[in-house]
Amino acid sequence: MPEAPRFFESMVVGRHFSEVATITSRICGICSISHTFSSLKATETALGVRLSEQADLLRRILLWAEHLQSHILHIGYLAAPDLLKVNSVIPLIGSHKDVVLLVIKLHRLANETCDINWVFALYLIMGWNLQIIKNIKLLIVRFRMSYG
Repeated sequence: MPEAPRFFESMVVGRHFSEVATITSRICGICSISHTFSSLKATETALGVRLSEQADLLRRILLWAEHLQSHILHIGYLAAPDLLKVNSVIPLIGSHKDVVLLVIKLHRLANETCDINWVFALYLIMGWNLQIIKNIKLLIVRFRMSYG
């Protein structure tokens, strides 16, 4: 399916480098983290900035959380109803309630992983932040409470 150009490149011409990641994150509503990190990587390369190991690891966690979020959305809410020949996920609550609840739980976990750290991810060009450590610890606590 062809897609018309949206000219994001022209939207960032003349902008301060600190604005570019926020603008490019709007390319896609589902994969905004990937677009943000691509933009940050280009900016960091241009400025000669090297990420700390911790910042790189956090970005990897967020990218995997985004992939998990996207795949759960697609498989659990979009593909499953088609495969089971129903119009939406709603009828599956009656026939496959345990699976629907698991999909909801996994999707929530992926969303929370992204939400906890997303604000900080935009500013990782400056390096590691102690608040991020607290947020990761919070995520671990939530995960253990949900999944034992």
